Amino acid sequence: MPIQFQTVQVLNYKSFRDSGEITLDARFNVIVGKNDAGKSAFVEALSLQAQSKPHRTHSIVPEPGSPTNSKSLTIFSIYLTPEDLTKLLSIRTLVCVPYKHKEEDQESAFARFQDAIAQGGKFVIRWTNGKATQGYFETYGDCEPKSEFIYIKNPLHPHGFEPVFQGHGTLNGASLTDIVAGAFASRIYTFRAERLNIGECRVGSNKSLKPDASNLAEVLNVLISSNPKKHERFLESVRTVFQHITEISAPLISDNIASVMIWSDSSEREDLAVSLSESGTGIGQVLAILYVVVTSDSPKVIIIDEPQSFLHPGAVRKLLEVLREYPQHQYIITTHSPTAVAATGAESLIQVRRDGYESVIDSISARNANDLRLFLADVGASLSDVFGADKVLWVEGKTEEMCFPILIRKLNQTPLLGLQIVAVQNTGDLEGKLASRVFDIYNRLTSAHTLLPPAIAFILDREGKSKRAMEEINRKSSNQVCWLPRRMYENYLLDPESIVRVINEDDTQREAEITIQDVEDWIDLHATDPEYFDLGTPAAPYPSNDWKEKVHAANLLADLFSQLTDQRVSYQKVRHGLRITESLISEPTPAILELSDFLKSVLTERSDTSAA
Repeated sequence: MPIQFQTVQVLNYKSFRDSGEITLDARFNVIVGKNDAGKSAFVEALSLQAQSKPHRTHSIVPEPGSPTNSKSLTIFSIYLTPEDLTKLLSIRTLVCVPYKHKEEDQESAFARFQDAIAQGGKFVIRWTNGKATQGYFETYGDCEPKSEFIYIKNPLHPHGFEPVFQGHGTLNGASLTDIVAGAFASRIYTFRAERLNIGECRVGSNKSLKPDASNLAEVLNVLISSNPKKHERFLESVRTVFQHITEISAPLISDNIASVMIWSDSSEREDLAVSLSESGTGIGQVLAILYVVVTSDSPKVIIIDEPQSFLHPGAVRKLLEVLREYPQHQYIITTHSPTAVAATGAESLIQVRRDGYESVIDSISARNANDLRLFLADVGASLSDVFGADKVLWVEGKTEEMCFPILIRKLNQTPLLGLQIVAVQNTGDLEGKLASRVFDIYNRLTSAHTLLPPAIAFILDREGKSKRAMEEINRKSSNQVCWLPRRMYENYLLDPESIVRVINEDDTQREAEITIQDVEDWIDLHATDPEYFDLGTPAAPYPSNDWKEKVHAANLLADLFSQLTDQRVSYQKVRHGLRITESLISEPTPAILELSDFLKSVLTERSDTSAA
């Protein structure tokens, strides 16, 4: 088992008062949350490089100058096998191990230490201000930081570890905590969304990239000259993310100074290569990340903070696909991008959110994460449609998804803020046996901590449904469905003036433009045709309110467009529906104002209900 984070707890650091103990996955850990939720603060604490920045709120600091706990603390655990311990301790001639001197003698402490070494297990470390303050095996037991120490001599140094009791006293050499914690901290690489000054450096024979990647030119220079096969594998990974890169070199530009050069030309002309310092921010980040991932002989912990901040979504997806090919490493990635969430294939997610002045962490189980994707697939949406929204208004289709925001913003003069309007494309799934499954999934997801924001409502078309059918769907949705007062959205678009404007813009081949009278005459002639009403239902008299509510306006508009243009223009629900809507907003009709009032009432009523 690779040495990696098992659990972590952040205390008294920035927005975290107490994160609680979080279990991390051995492979991918995706940390999601809105801006300023605390994602970056969390991974800063995990980087083990952060200095103390105490959590401060009115409750903790009621008055200026009130005393506070000045130390931030990260408590984490790792798993160590006997083989791991042998490697770590073999490089030491003497190891100091704390023991509870008030409760046991040195010989008993040494016996327990021997058992811990032989069995391995969970090692807990308390870390503050860039160093470990305490560490212990769970099987060995906790010890006070000021405990006395037993001295363990290693006669097999440097080829192995064989503990020999050598006495006891105060700290007199390397402590077990320092050895284990230092070795683990050196395995952690943190990549933040910032330009790295890594284009040039003094060269030597070092093959290990420094945590800040400042010696990238040095390690690439060594890699290229000493291990051609590994360099080619590294280069292939880079090309997966950036297809335009043909070669990477790190030549000496002066005495002992190497510079990373990016080649994107297939020729041998050195003058066309571009230095890394003159390339995009994302290239330097990716080179450093992939160097660690591809060339490391031992597993690492790789933390990537907001990769979408320095990479295009397509490049993020490709980078994460490369990382998946190296499962020996543990990856911790913060993001507010659904691309990153989907590309990792992570079985669980860690959600950071604000609760007042504090950051709170919720672990989203694999089952809930899969249920979320299942629900979204069932309603014809994707994670990117709802990711990051505060609340969602689900609507009948893409026409409503495009048009409702315009009506809300321009006619109601109401900003959407965190409201996302998303089409339920597979509305047939909300009827019959499948409806219970879809709504059950939704209710289960919104009752737990997930990425799915709360729904204000589902606004659906009546579509000729009987009163009984609508009541049944309402029951299955726990009364989350609001029905349009008219049959469908197109019933609010039957305005001859707006229809004429849109048709004449598209029908450029006709000799004379159609007129409002042409549209009115066509509707007068066909308004009560049986095909625009449900089978077995008599046509409503035109132009009564009953007709405006019950006519199948989408079919009527399709025939109107086709017949008045001699089939030169076909009615397209989304495209033409949006343009008619925009025309209606400039000169609102009673019908579109009616719809605007309906949306306003739904948003007001349902927002108040969800807030309560």
